[in-house]
Amino acid sequence: MLDKYRVTRTGITDEWIDVMVDDSQYFPHHLTVALRVTASHLVQNDGTMSKEGLVAVREEALQQRQEFYRRRISNSHQTPREVVGEVARALQSDPTSLGQDN
Repeated sequence: MLDKYRVTRTGITDEWIDVMVDDSQYFPHHLTVALRVTASHLVQNDGTMSKEGLVAVREEALQQRQEFYRRRISNSHQTPREVVGEVARALQSDPTSLGQDN
């Protein structure tokens, strides 16, 4: 991405990349969030990477990841307890039972 959009590489470029990859823990959704937030920052700052920018981007990516999970979890709070209990029992007896046509 950096090369494609001709972002000038500086001393912080490799650190920025390493931090974004480490923060993502190699989870594709987290990495996508990091790339989007980084791209947005680069557009707003004429392609400039800085320590301050890295701190801001890390915080924004963290907030977006947390919001993603908050939205997913909020849906589960609407699931009746009986259903959650039945799913938990099914997974205890057969952890691969979800996704099968039963």
